[in-house]
This record gives sequence, structure tokens and C-alpha cells, in this order.
Amino acid sequence: MVRKLTSVCKFLSFPVMMIRSIRSFSKSKISNKNSFGIISKEDASKFLAFFPKIVNDVVDQNLMSSIPEVKKRMKRLLNFNLTHGSHVAPHLFLNCYKFLENYNGTFDAHKMNVAFKMAWCMEMMSGMLLIIDDILDQADERRGEKTWYKLEGPQALCDAFLLRSGSLLLLEKYFSHKENYDQIRSTIVRSELNAAIGETFQFELKDIESFTIENFRKISEYKTTAMGFYAPVKLACLLSNLNINLDDSNSYSVLNELGIMYQMLNDFEDCFKENSPGNDIKNNICTILIAMALEKGSVEQRKTLLNCYGNHDARKVDIVKSIYQELELENEYEKYRKKVELSFAEYYQK
Repeated sequence: MVRKLTSVCKFLSFPVMMIRSIRSFSKSKISNKNSFGIISKEDASKFLAFFPKIVNDVVDQNLMSSIPEVKKRMKRLLNFNLTHGSHVAPHLFLNCYKFLENYNGTFDAHKMNVAFKMAWCMEMMSGMLLIIDDILDQADERRGEKTWYKLEGPQALCDAFLLRSGSLLLLEKYFSHKENYDQIRSTIVRSELNAAIGETFQFELKDIESFTIENFRKISEYKTTAMGFYAPVKLACLLSNLNINLDDSNSYSVLNELGIMYQMLNDFEDCFKENSPGNDIKNNICTILIAMALEKGSVEQRKTLLNCYGNHDARKVDIVKSIYQELELENEYEKYRKKVELSFAEYYQK
């Protein structure tokens, strides 16, 4: 068992691969999150090909099967929100689960289909969180298209609940027969709660003086790590019937640093992506950029940030962005990435 636990921890070398894939990040070339390469192109294609079964299983539930209007909307909701994303969490889960089952010598096509079911349940939950996140951020676009709530208005909030409920119903349909079903469900629900806590904490921070790197890391741990990185690996272990403690300091720190790295990338993208309106700046959000700028900036720069941050005036948004560029925050990001990658490499050599 000790050897198996060591192998699982070593498996987590996927973060190094993932971090390397975003080395080329710059303001002129925002990383394509679909190119992280967590799983093979073949497995990614099979994952997408399995999606129609998920849609059918959702809309054929007794609760909505007799209401064609709801079935039609649910299909549109699922197709719009689930098929075009980065799929980082479900891909991470599939990678981990396949590794564990191959290690046991028990992986086959049937188990891959079981894994696809779990992965899509996770993606439905992630889709719900993204809709709510877009509502809170008043985001106009996601993945190059109008956000669901901009298209649908207040109804998007109800749609988010449809995704959540559909995910939990499918989870029950597919996995309630397993002895550790309660643990599986608890992992998803607790991760969802952590994500909600992270969102709440982020929006409760109103005073720009509280926008510290420490608070940014805490937001990321709850909002991003829990559902995006911890839950996928934990669920893979549970589905493989391995009772492995991922809460030990080493394993968790690997996942948490990756979650923080991913949130940093999101923050840079919101600010520097071409034609980005800078919603984080307008909405007074605690991001890694403002936290680093306040820590690194001169007295005059800090004064300007205090005056301009959290303002919807486009000129003030541009002033904040110009200070970020003056401080060369992208270089700070690169330094942090290298530091994390080095710490991962040292961990895996132990």
C-alpha cells in the first residue's frame, strides 16, 4: 500500500506538464486552455463523444420527461455550457482514474465509460459554478461567446440550479450502488460548498487594502482548487476503491499550488486578453494582479490604484492596466511559475 500511495503521489507530476504548457503566456498570447494536454487527444475525443448519452440521461429523468419545453431548454443549456470549455477538472479526473486502474491492471472500455459518466457529472457542477461566476462578475463573454446569463437574463440563475440538480441526479443514477457512494457524493458537495465560500469571500472583500497575496491565495484555494483540482483526484481514488488521504500536506499542497496557478492565469487573461473590458478591475475584485501591484508599487502608484481600481470608467481601467505593465507583473507571474515548478520537481525527486 505504501508503494501504491507513493506512485499516486508521483502521478501528480501532471502539474509540471501542465505548467510547462503555459510557459509561453504573455499579454499578446493568452494561453489556450484547451491545449493543456492533461489527457490524450483520443481520450478527449471519446469524452466528448460520450456527451449525447449524458444529455439523454438527464432529460429522460422522470422529473422532466413529461415537460417537452423543459427538456428542450435543458438540452440547449447542456450543449451551450458544457461542450466548449477547457474541461480541466474532468480531464484531470480521467487522467488520474486511468492511471490508477492501469496500475491495478483492471482498466478496460467499460471502466472508461464509467469514468466518462463521473467526469460529465463533474463538468455539470462546474458549469453551474461558471454561470453563477459570470453573473457575479457581470461578464459579457466566456470562451469568445456571450455568456449564458447575457443571453438568457435572470433565467440563467434557475438554469444553474438545473445543472446542479441534474448532476446530483445522474450521480445517484450511476453510482448509488457503490459502497462508497456517500463519500463520492460528499466529495462533490463539499467541493461545491468550498467554491461557494471562495466566491463569497472574494465578494465580501470590498476594501482594496485587503487585496493581499495571502487573501488571493485563500480565495483561490476555496474557489478554484477545491472543485477544479482536489475533487477530480479524490474522486478518481474513490472510484478506484482506494482510500488515500489527499489531505496530507504534500499531496494537498501540490493540488493547491496548481489551483492557485490556474486562478492566476484566469486573472491575467481577464486583464490582458485582447479586447478584454477588465471586469475584475471594474468590479473591484481581489486578483493576483492588484495584490502584486499594491505590494510592489511605489507610493504614487499605490495612490493611483486606490483612486482608479473598482471604477467602471474605461480611462481609469486603462490606467490600472498601465501600472500593471509598468510593474512588469507578467514577469512576476513567470518567476512564480518557475518557483512552483521547481518545488514540484524537488518533491517528485524525494
